[in-house]
Amino acid sequence: MENVRVPLDHRIGEAGAGFTLMLQTLATFRVSVAGASVGLAEAALREALGHATERELFGKPLARLGGVPASLATCWMEIEMARAMTYRAAAAAARDPLAGMHLSSIAKVGATEACGRVVDRAVQVMGRFGLVRGSNIERFYREARPMRIYEGSTEVILDSLAKKLVKDHGAEAPR
Repeated sequence: MENVRVPLDHRIGEAGAGFTLMLQTLATFRVSVAGASVGLAEAALREALGHATERELFGKPLARLGGVPASLATCWMEIEMARAMTYRAAAAAARDPLAGMHLSSIAKVGATEACGRVVDRAVQVMGRFGLVRGSNIERFYREARPMRIYEGSTEVILDSLAKKLVKDHGAEAPR
């Protein structure tokens, strides 16, 4: 744009500080996407767990057969790890969003990727019932995918994290 004039009372923040303000907002929004992903993953696990404990095969609940118990436990583990990282990132973003941008980014990627895996496992545990159009789990499956794109795709965020890691190499390791 050229020759654009913005009245002073229409500006957000200080002149020349727009990019910094945008990055602060992005850090906060990445944490919110991480939190939404944790919630979505929890809902998918609840659906799968309800199905696996109620459905019986060979005289036993599905939750006790084959790889289903390990799959459910893995979902739970991934959700709790994503939750812990999201809480850490949220606390850092509340203190100083720019200083904690890498944590917001890690939480966003970690939680959204975990959500995708959890929802996928939940569909697998539910078998044909996981594919019923209009069911909760089918909706969760559709909702999980865009989470990995909102507020920066996984690939773009990983690229920026790698750049930070390389740049910080030699200094104190990132925390």
